[in-house]
Amino acid sequence: MNSTKETVLLVEDEIDVRDMLREMLTDNGYTVLEAGSGPEALAVAEKADYQFDVMLTDVVMPKMNGPELAEEMGKIVPDLRVLYMSGYMDKVIVDRGVLDRDFIFIDKPFSGEAMLRKLREAIERDPDAEADDTVEQQRTR
Repeated sequence: MNSTKETVLLVEDEIDVRDMLREMLTDNGYTVLEAGSGPEALAVAEKADYQFDVMLTDVVMPKMNGPELAEEMGKIVPDLRVLYMSGYMDKVIVDRGVLDRDFIFIDKPFSGEAMLRKLREAIERDPDAEADDTVEQQRTR
């Protein structure tokens, strides 16, 4: 187990996936706040006084998708860091332009190691920096 004091706001509408991710994150030393939807994530974050280091969110969710959630959360959380995840990269996200700006993304299904690496990238990223990675470069890591 790694030792970290960082907190992850985990937003995933599928409970089995959320449970698996929570277990993996806590096993690796992260504190996890969790929510099953965008509106629930905003409520959890407010209750926790917005004290988290990164938001790990599904892109495709009912009520509020990941980018919409990040936009709302970004209004109240300075320097919000986000790692997006989805199994619909080609069909939904790129074709429909759901993610149309610079982002850090991991394609489902993913290994625990790959997810932890991407999470670290999101946490360490300067939120004001412009990333040079394209969507394809993000997917190949």
